[in-house]
Amino acid sequence: MLGLLYKDIVNLKAQFKIMALMILLYSFFAFASGNSAMLGAIITILGAMMPITALAYDEKAHWDKYALTMPVSRNQIVMSKYLLGSGFVLIAFVINLIFNLVTGMMPAEMFLPVTFALTAAGFLFMTFLFPVMIKFGVEKGRMMMFLLILLPTIVALIGSKLNLPLPSEEMILRLPYIGFAASILLCGFSLLISMKIYQNKEF
Repeated sequence: MLGLLYKDIVNLKAQFKIMALMILLYSFFAFASGNSAMLGAIITILGAMMPITALAYDEKAHWDKYALTMPVSRNQIVMSKYLLGSGFVLIAFVINLIFNLVTGMMPAEMFLPVTFALTAAGFLFMTFLFPVMIKFGVEKGRMMMFLLILLPTIVALIGSKLNLPLPSEEMILRLPYIGFAASILLCGFSLLISMKIYQNKEF
């Protein structure tokens, strides 16, 4: 398992430089606009997309055929991608937390709920996208990825048209923590589904 994670991290070294450059660029935008939530969203999305990039490298190199000749199980291969993604999402969580603590750009009562909400979004991104990518491949799964990124905007637009009643302020502050716990649970179910898909997949 550790060997699989190490392989992915080595393959993603070039992406780390691009990721660091993008974080630096959006940090300037965040300071200029006074909006640290935008930076937090970018960091979380970049973190959640790292295992997708790792899957794309594996697919291009036909890694799976080779991996299955080694003493690793199919479940371990799938689990390594979920661990990789979870690690990056949690690193994004820590970066967002430290950034807001150091800069004070967001009120103290707001940055924790926002950070937990963004992290929950990162886990949900993995939850819905990984089984599709494993089933159909990265190229065919890209359309699903764009739909997932657009989904919050679509839901917000529909909600505004329906004039749905807004939850209380107290509930709004609790929702990120509930969503965070729910996203981890759903990610666990997603892992089981992906394992089942990968068990039946032929290479």
